Amino acid sequence: MKHFFSLIASLIIFQGSVFGQSNDLVQRTNFDELIHERIYTIEINDRQLLELVKSMNHSYEGVLINSVLKVNRKGEPIKYIRQRLAIPGDDVEKIMNEAFKQGVESIPSCSEVEGCITGFDGTSISFHIKTTDVDREFSYWEPENDYYQNPDLKEIAKIRGILETIKMKIDLNYLFDQFIDSLPIGIYRHGGIVVTKR
Repeated sequence: MKHFFSLIASLIIFQGSVFGQSNDLVQRTNFDELIHERIYTIEINDRQLLELVKSMNHSYEGVLINSVLKVNRKGEPIKYIRQRLAIPGDDVEKIMNEAFKQGVESIPSCSEVEGCITGFDGTSISFHIKTTDVDREFSYWEPENDYYQNPDLKEIAKIRGILETIKMKIDLNYLFDQFIDSLPIGIYRHGGIVVTKR
């Protein structure tokens, strides 16, 4: 039953999808202290960016941006292809509230935590927190992997709690797979992974 509801939410999100092609970096919302109370941006490698916005009028909005780099047969970059998916405000509110409770605005970066491992391959998750009082970025490498990260570290537990809340509302892997499936014939790259569509 839980999977059924997450699938419905995914289909609703897909109705607001927009494809675009660009060689520029992903456009993010510029924080305006007269309009915004807080903006949380969560980036998963170079393939997904989740932006969650709470406005001063207590409304919530969010967007998930899926990205791949189209390359030629030699592996040379041609252009980025991106998909923007609107996230329902109720889901954004629940994720932001849980992230706030987990202390997302003050969690130190993995490099500042004794016993936290950093690496290069695999999954890196970056957070950018912007409020009227806070402007900071931090990251964690393979935070959900017990082989690399000690689950007893309080910072790892907090990051996992935030990611679990996101997954309960937004099926990131499913949405990215659907994005890949919808791409036209070509060769695409995200992170160190190359995908060939025939």
